[in-house]
Amino acid sequence: MVDASAVVEYLVELKLTAPATRLFHWAAEGRVELWAPDLVYPESASALRKLVRLGALDDSAAETVEYLTVLPITAAGTAARSTSHPTTPATWRSPTPSTPPS
Repeated sequence: MVDASAVVEYLVELKLTAPATRLFHWAAEGRVELWAPDLVYPESASALRKLVRLGALDDSAAETVEYLTVLPITAAGTAARSTSHPTTPATWRSPTPSTPPS
């Protein structure tokens, strides 16, 4: 399981770029399988945008965002997990005064 921090470390030169690069190269070679929540894409883009805003990256980071969708990551949908949560519309029902919540 990887998150946006690992993706950003791989895409730009930061403190942990070397281990992130090894991990993504292993995934490209088929030695490991990388999974991430589907939110990894907007979270990574947001982190890159923040680095540009802070002056840590120049505007060429916009080109880096294009690489997000071709990384060797299997994205797991977060919407599928939320349907089992008791407060989602699929499973939640409003209790009536005579019926206690289940």
